[in-house]
Amino acid sequence: MSKVAFVGNKKLGYLFRSFDFSFFPAENGSEAKEKILEIYKKRNFDIVITTEELAGELSEFIQKKENVFPVIFVLPSPAKHEQLGIQWIRKSVERAVGIDILSKNE
Repeated sequence: MSKVAFVGNKKLGYLFRSFDFSFFPAENGSEAKEKILEIYKKRNFDIVITTEELAGELSEFIQKKENVFPVIFVLPSPAKHEQLGIQWIRKSVERAVGIDILSKNE
């Protein structure tokens, strides 16, 4: 079974913890970067989930880690409308299947 870590605020962290994910609290981009680097050093997680709010501050860092394991997954935010989370999902799916199946264009 895959080991999943969530890096983000406490409210969502407790929700993810209830699904047996490891929780690393972070309230801003620098804390999140520190926690994600800690996770990479441990090498015992397959997926790292973070929020769109934190990913906005970490986009350059996350892009550098694109081809490194564990995979970073960005949750879209219902509060923000920057579409950063959706863009990350689209990009990840396109890398996995070879085409952009989530495109609105046909």
